Amino acid sequence: MPNSMEVRSLSLVQVLCRSLDPPGELNLSGIHHLMIVIAILHVTIVKGWEDFDVNSTVIKELTQKNLEEYSKNYYEGTQALKISNIDSAEFQFIGVIMYRIHAEIGETDCPKGHDSNKCKLVKSARIIHCNFELLEIPWRSFKSHTINCY
Repeated sequence: MPNSMEVRSLSLVQVLCRSLDPPGELNLSGIHHLMIVIAILHVTIVKGWEDFDVNSTVIKELTQKNLEEYSKNYYEGTQALKISNIDSAEFQFIGVIMYRIHAEIGETDCPKGHDSNKCKLVKSARIIHCNFELLEIPWRSFKSHTINCY
């Protein structure tokens, strides 16, 4: 007898396939594809945090948004900040999407308020280490984050 997770997964697969296929037709390759996706999500839940490519667009955008939030609301310096390195990124899917990002940021040669993408990092400036934790519930358009820089 399948456990309740398997029953829910199979029901989800059937519902999704019915919504994707023409009425009366069942695409078996679609079922197998969705079962693989669900299996991956199930493994992710069991395994916990998974590494995420630090060079991915998603991680770069999330890091930039959190840097802007930190600079605007918490950073007391006079220079614009810029990401110097993203050291690590992880994600976890447990009904919501969670990200953890560790990045190094530094002061630039531009004053605060300027677009830091057009500025150069000041090599002699201290490196600020930041941990960003993000919680996202896409189907509810909800996002929350924690910023810890030192």
